[in-house]
Amino acid sequence: MDELRTHYHYFSNEEGDGYEIYSCDVPDVKGFGETYEEAMSDLRKNLQRHEEKSMEAQSLMERAIAAYDNKEYAVARSIWESLVHTNADAMVNLGTMYVKGFGVEKSISTAFTLFERAAAQGHETASFYLGGMYENGIGVTANKALSIQYYSVAAEANMPTAQLKLGILLRD
Repeated sequence: MDELRTHYHYFSNEEGDGYEIYSCDVPDVKGFGETYEEAMSDLRKNLQRHEEKSMEAQSLMERAIAAYDNKEYAVARSIWESLVHTNADAMVNLGTMYVKGFGVEKSISTAFTLFERAAAQGHETASFYLGGMYENGIGVTANKALSIQYYSVAAEANMPTAQLKLGILLRD
């Protein structure tokens, strides 16, 4: 947090005056205070908490991947389900389990929902999977325009397979 890019608002209401500051890099994390300095201090504390939670989630993701690789699907599923509300990688990994039926009952519709949520957060692998689902009518009605839309997101993230798929769809 050496160089912290922020934006702030000064407010005045019936409860008093104060500042609201948020990080430009993590806009969901905010700080509040009666003075700018108090709000900045609060923001730094909240960013530290956010970073700690992110590191904890990363450690959990590593444990889940190891469990999945060892075919301990119940362990992997449990970890990813605990992260699925905030972590797009967990959404994609859990969705993949539902596609394959590993450790869960196979459910293309559940996988689709998870991929859709992750793609809405800009996850390129989720976008690639949705592109394939729309291209081939897997769990959805085939839709070339939506397939192109999702493959484009993945292709712009330099995913070679998505670039190839997109090129083929645009050529036809």
